[in-house]
Amino acid sequence: MNRAFTIAFLALLLAGQASAQPLKQYSLVSLMDGVADFITDSNTTITLPFWGFANTSANPTIVLPGPTIYAKEGDSIHVEMINPSLEGHTIHFHGLDVDQANDGVPHTSDFVLTNQSFTYRFKATHAGNFLYHCHVTTTLHLALGMYGMVIVYPADSSNRIYTNGPIYDRQHAYLLSDLDSRWNADYTAIGGFTSYAPDLFLINGKNRSMNYTDTNVQINGTIGEQHLLRFMNVGYRVNRIIFPSALNAVVHTSDGRVLNQAFATDTLIIYPGERYSVLAEILDETPTFVSADYLDPYRLQFLGRDYIPVNDSSFTYFPPSMEDDMTDTIGVGMSMAIAASEVRVYPNPADHEIWVATQGENIEHIQVLDVSGRIVRSMRCQHPAERLEVAGLNEGIYILNVAMESGRLVSSRCVIGR
Repeated sequence: MNRAFTIAFLALLLAGQASAQPLKQYSLVSLMDGVADFITDSNTTITLPFWGFANTSANPTIVLPGPTIYAKEGDSIHVEMINPSLEGHTIHFHGLDVDQANDGVPHTSDFVLTNQSFTYRFKATHAGNFLYHCHVTTTLHLALGMYGMVIVYPADSSNRIYTNGPIYDRQHAYLLSDLDSRWNADYTAIGGFTSYAPDLFLINGKNRSMNYTDTNVQINGTIGEQHLLRFMNVGYRVNRIIFPSALNAVVHTSDGRVLNQAFATDTLIIYPGERYSVLAEILDETPTFVSADYLDPYRLQFLGRDYIPVNDSSFTYFPPSMEDDMTDTIGVGMSMAIAASEVRVYPNPADHEIWVATQGENIEHIQVLDVSGRIVRSMRCQHPAERLEVAGLNEGIYILNVAMESGRLVSSRCVIGR
């Protein structure tokens, strides 16, 4: 009896553990025969091939981005990848805690060759936003479209950003990427990755008017509604998200982890591979938009812009201003940048205070921003040289935006902490 009781107890215990950690199973097919339409700067439609993933079916259809993988915190996730294409592929789960065997790096994980398959197994340990992409010749395979999103909800499936976190009314997922039409048109003719020069800037695999009528992209709501905006950058360029005054945007998570302190911002910089959860409260129902800028990593030079309509079902694309199009933009939210040599910042590195001095022109305002674009110090000024307290800031690299009395803006870098 005791033995029977023990066996029964263990069976119940295992059953309870299994029910507490349900299994989410997905099956993806890697393909290299996709075709999609995009809108060019001349407002014409161009049709390009792309590579990517599809759900398994009798006739799998490749989509851009790949199918989104959904799970809850604590779930076990199994993703089978079937590869009927002519090249080897893998899936790397970017930001998720997986072991080496399931990490999708060809020389340390399974390299899925033609007509082979492999099942990736891991656990969703944190609610948040994650990515997946092929890790074979990543600069090529990812650039051609082999990527998708992984979204993990709280364990109780509630409409909270994370377990016991803030509640939202609606959610939107934005996967930002870029595409060099020359590469997709003929990937055999391209050179090294230094030749990659994207000319199409995508939100969820589409651009411009193809997105503006998509209710999954539009932000529509009434005053007081809270919208969770999931921003993920899977491209090779830097994104700058600019929120309108009609939205009170507060950043709560970064890279699938809860921030020690949420912060409000009107501008968010997202580097390749980064992901953020932003809770945006609607303050005004007047039609407006969120700007999604694409910047070159070198000096954050402006490359292009697309939009996310807010309470505007008839939104139409309009080109960025000449000021944006011609400016090297260093820092966050600057309308103009000039040579940083016109401003001296010392000591640099600094620990308690810094001095900002010009060549004689009065300074009107100084902002100190961290690498996420959050303003951590701000000071009104009226002299050519100003002292700024930096005690209490964490060690790291910061950006100083210095507004001159003439209206000119200068950006400089400063290291806090020795």
